[in-house]
Amino acid sequence: MGRLALLALLALGLPVAAADTPRTASDAAQASGVVTQAESDQAFRLFLNVKQELVQRCIYQPTELAILTGTLRALERELPPELAPSFPQQLPADFPTAWERAQRALRRLAAQPELAGRTLQSLIEQGLRAYCRTLDRYSDYDDLASYQTEAKLRTPTYVGVGMTLERNAEGFDLFPFPGGPADFAGCFPGDRLLEVNGRPVRGLGKIDVGAMFSGAAGSSVTMKVRRALDRKEDLLTMPRGKIDPAFISVDQQPTGPVVRLRRFTSGTVADLRTFLRSARPGTPLTLDLRGCPGGDFQAAIDVAQLFLPAGATICRVETRQSPETYRSTNARPFVAKPLIILQNRGTMSGAELLTAALVTSPEVRAESRGERSYGKGVTLSEVLVETGGGRLRFADGRIFGPHGEYWDGEGLAPTTEELRRP
Repeated sequence: MGRLALLALLALGLPVAAADTPRTASDAAQASGVVTQAESDQAFRLFLNVKQELVQRCIYQPTELAILTGTLRALERELPPELAPSFPQQLPADFPTAWERAQRALRRLAAQPELAGRTLQSLIEQGLRAYCRTLDRYSDYDDLASYQTEAKLRTPTYVGVGMTLERNAEGFDLFPFPGGPADFAGCFPGDRLLEVNGRPVRGLGKIDVGAMFSGAAGSSVTMKVRRALDRKEDLLTMPRGKIDPAFISVDQQPTGPVVRLRRFTSGTVADLRTFLRSARPGTPLTLDLRGCPGGDFQAAIDVAQLFLPAGATICRVETRQSPETYRSTNARPFVAKPLIILQNRGTMSGAELLTAALVTSPEVRAESRGERSYGKGVTLSEVLVETGGGRLRFADGRIFGPHGEYWDGEGLAPTTEELRRP
């Protein structure tokens, strides 16, 4: 499989044909219910590639048979009930025999008249997507067209409403960027997205929903939400706008500077380091991590090192291979007195890692204020699947704080409460 280093290359210039528009003899054969050998081989290689990644690296250690069975069951739930007889009721206990039976069943399924226009690969990808989503809140599979759509949405000229989407069983939870269009429209962290412009989002992919918010600057988009506070439904209308690509901003307050970190990237580290060179050590400093979804893992480690002395533990990550402990190598960290961290339900992942490291450090003794954070304590791998596949995302590690703190699924409380230890 190609890794992230191949993503940009493979995403450039690849035409994507509509699923219901035959463009080759092979496509025409599939549309008529005939699955060619070449199509079968490519679709099944795709499944085997995804299966291999999950077996070797996924933190939940799924077996080959569990992935195959889970994918078939997930696909069966996604398709109309009348297609249930096409699925094997039970697979043999050994994977090679089960895989042969599953291939025959999938070929028969793709030839059903009810699925005219669908390719065998699209069915397998639908099953993989549904299976990955049963693993946790973060794992997913996006086909190539969806991945290419996401790449377009990440350009510096992106026009949207400024918020992060986190998938749940019903739809998506919303975490607006402070000062963005969604924030000004009255969206609060943890509000649940139900509809966009009248279209329900349940069952849709994160990229598909994100694309709904993209559009011309100044145009409006309406979303129905269920409030996190009182569970009441509400309609919010907001204008689309260009989202500021800067991930750090500084607001000088009478009590000291407030540095807002929107996302962790290498640029975030560079900009924060530049600011700290001009700041006065020993004076108050506030890091505003509200609405920060995290970002690049190494960038979060590098931000923590700016404040932690050499040798101080930042975190420990447990993977399928071996645990790894990350420590600061900074001989001259910046000292703030006091160092305040602002957090809310939109504080996630790397932002939680940074909070735990600074709050528990006996040298830094940071104080966190606000509300309990989101609770995302895993590292994620993204792999572009070969053989014309899309992007696989899965958890490959668990993050623990310097003293064994673990916050996945529960979040970090402000320093008025103790961090949970496993």
